[in-house]
Amino acid sequence: MKGRLLTSKLHIPKINGCGIKREELLVKIQNIPEQVVVLHAGTGWGKTCLLASYVQFCQIPYSWYQIGHMDNDMNQFIRYFTAMLRLQIESFQLPELPEEWSRKLTEDVATWILEQMELWDGTITLILDDFQHINNPLIYDFLSCFISHMSERIRIFFLIKGPFPGFLTRFVLQGIVRILKWQDLRITERELTEYFKTTGTDMDEQGFIQPLIHYTEGWPVAVNFWLMQDTGERNEDMKAFFLTSAFSDYLVYEILQSLTVKQKIFMEESSLLNSITSETCTYILEIESPKRLLEEFVNHQLPIRRYNKEEYYYHPILRDFLRE
Repeated sequence: MKGRLLTSKLHIPKINGCGIKREELLVKIQNIPEQVVVLHAGTGWGKTCLLASYVQFCQIPYSWYQIGHMDNDMNQFIRYFTAMLRLQIESFQLPELPEEWSRKLTEDVATWILEQMELWDGTITLILDDFQHINNPLIYDFLSCFISHMSERIRIFFLIKGPFPGFLTRFVLQGIVRILKWQDLRITERELTEYFKTTGTDMDEQGFIQPLIHYTEGWPVAVNFWLMQDTGERNEDMKAFFLTSAFSDYLVYEILQSLTVKQKIFMEESSLLNSITSETCTYILEIESPKRLLEEFVNHQLPIRRYNKEEYYYHPILRDFLRE
């Protein structure tokens, strides 16, 4: 049974508090030669906010698709995908969807859509936000065919938190896909300095720049949260500020809520270690299968980093929150 499409899923999400204007990063994205760009970073790294700023900054024709859990269904995905195109291409005709899908049918539909788009002489940027909800192999087949044969007038952005979709790996190796990771998205000391200059903030405020960048590691959600607070509420003690503010609720809702009880217990106990390795977790904390749990956190892009093959560390804010 066909349900009505939610038009709100085909518009830029309402974003408040983007804070720092990241023009240098926007220009960098604009100049990326690859047709497919993947923003692959965890919660709070500003993927949605950055792309919302990008389409406004570049003044380009675009279509946005805010993906949810229900969109993992093939028919649902194709209906929204084609509706997204129709917002920019008025002459675009919706395809007849089959009762049952096969790999060949997905390729046939992808080819049919591309043929429709060839009749249009404009350019378009497609943005697939929260793509981590998609794990349907048929949707992967459809997009593989679409990317393989799309014209140079089409550009696609994938915004993903979680494991990297395997079907895109081939395109990475072929030089068709560029990946931007959290290291590319973090706010820099230079950007923060420029922000204080343009906002006319008292020079004394810049005493916060290095401590803020150091403690947040340039995590956009944390930096912008700090900037949005009234000057009088900005505590020089970064740890106290983040742990006693609404940011602690953000950590619970966006990070801890998604974990199992076993994962939460492991994360809390392992945060007490200065150096987190499988060996120390096994012998000091007596935790079973620590390597598997640590890799699950990394693969799902929680605020934990693999320092080398064996050593891990939590983001300083998350670490202090867990210890409290």
